[in-house]
Amino acid sequence: TISSDLRWNEHVATVVAKASRTLNFVRRNLYGCTPDVKAKAYQSLVRPQLEYAVAAWDPYTLKNIQQLESVQHRAARFVKHDYRYTTSVTGLLKDLGWPPLADRRRVARLTLFHKALHNQSVIKLDSLPRPSRVTRFSSAGMTFSILQSHSEPYKQSFFPRTVRDWNALPPQLNMLHLSPRSATFSLIGSIRDTPAPKGCVPSLDTTPKYHAFLVGCLPIRAPGPEYTLRYKNVWTASTGEKLHKLSNNCDCTWN
Repeated sequence: TISSDLRWNEHVATVVAKASRTLNFVRRNLYGCTPDVKAKAYQSLVRPQLEYAVAAWDPYTLKNIQQLESVQHRAARFVKHDYRYTTSVTGLLKDLGWPPLADRRRVARLTLFHKALHNQSVIKLDSLPRPSRVTRFSSAGMTFSILQSHSEPYKQSFFPRTVRDWNALPPQLNMLHLSPRSATFSLIGSIRDTPAPKGCVPSLDTTPKYHAFLVGCLPIRAPGPEYTLRYKNVWTASTGEKLHKLSNNCDCTWN
């Protein structure tokens, strides 16, 4: 639902209301369950409603962002059974390993953009302008010209906003390429200064302020010098090689 002024206020309000009703249903029926069951119920029944086709409507106003985050905050208190005013919701989210929804939406946009770049999506990027020359600040053939805009709604729409985020990625990330069979499970993206969540979320040693979200199958092939992907010494990889499991501290399974 988009209004005549090209803003997402009405759509966000509808999504939040629907997700809140589902969360209330879960709270009534799973009140006595374990935290693990409650968390899985939120992740499978509530959060998908907050993120359906989110790459297309990722809101940018503080009001809309807070409306969506408030649902996850209530879910975190429900899972942890902690409704005290003195309890930090940020601490609960960190303990649960739930990144902010705004970060997940950014990852969704970058994932869709990456698929489009590698012809794994119906979205075409042929019309997007590219820099006329390659500099040391850009990756060969992997960066795009910033789309100029005179209105905030257009500036924060999918292409102008995602191009800026894409160009800000380290070259090691936006030049990664996944095999076609793993396209539906791929993510090539990063979140600056965000702690790595639990699971298979390795971080690039060469860019410690970034965390590369790599979800699904391998192999991963990347040009350039060898580098290492690591997440708490659980996973390592070199250019052109498969990731090898070093311990059982990660819940994910790689093919």
